Amino acid sequence: MYRWFLLLLVCSACNRVFGIADTDLREILDAPAAPDADPRADHDGDGIKDVEDPCIASEVDLLIDSDGDTLANGDDPCPFDPAATGDADGDGIGDVCDPSGTPDRVRCVMALSDPDLNIAMWRVRDDPLSWQLYYPRALVASSAGSIAAGFSFESPAVTTIAVTGHVPPSTTRFAVYPRAAHGPAADEVGCELVAGTAWSLATAGSPQTSLGPYPASNNARFWMQLVVTPAANDSVTLRCRARLGTNPIAKVETRAALPAGTVGFATTAGGTVTSIVIYERDDAP
Repeated sequence: MYRWFLLLLVCSACNRVFGIADTDLREILDAPAAPDADPRADHDGDGIKDVEDPCIASEVDLLIDSDGDTLANGDDPCPFDPAATGDADGDGIGDVCDPSGTPDRVRCVMALSDPDLNIAMWRVRDDPLSWQLYYPRALVASSAGSIAAGFSFESPAVTTIAVTGHVPPSTTRFAVYPRAAHGPAADEVGCELVAGTAWSLATAGSPQTSLGPYPASNNARFWMQLVVTPAANDSVTLRCRARLGTNPIAKVETRAALPAGTVGFATTAGGTVTSIVIYERDDAP
């Protein structure tokens, strides 16, 4: 009996990591409103239920120093850029990371350092083999496909989503969606890194802005910032800023009626997401 129980535990763990078969946890997470479908869930174990938690992230994310500037991520207003100098609006966030010219605050830092939490909080939307979620400190795509978070990153006011990661030269498009649907949808609007003769930044309905040539490295680091500002008639202003390698920052802006959903990522070939930081305006509720 003991051996059968042990085998059951081992197989359950394999299912959770490799997706061999559905588990009760997977059925909950695959629900369109997951993890809100289970009001008891507290995936990061901080004592705050997911339906009320403004930051579902590992405690380790707050302790490590990802940019090596001697400030732990939880104390660093610009946690993934050691060269954050200048602070024009005096809010403590360096200009290179600051979403706007008015005071902002950091609401949530995710270095994706807990593989169990990565698996629990992100779901693959199409090809189940495209994204690997069980690495520490990264969400890794090896082929074309997309993923979406199991909870909303937005607040009722102005929300900024800052993402860092890497894109290989084989990728022709890497997109970040502020409101990705449960599955791929034609009406999704987000910020996209687009490859051509030079890499560019684009959103639906806006002209592309050059990000410059692909850097010499074989896995270029990108930084992308999405600012979602509520507007009239259920539309929002979506402002995108991005940098590839050390190229200059490019900016685009569009107004669109975004569908309901959560943060998501899509790629044509591969890529890696290594961090997510959520900023809010100080006057946000």
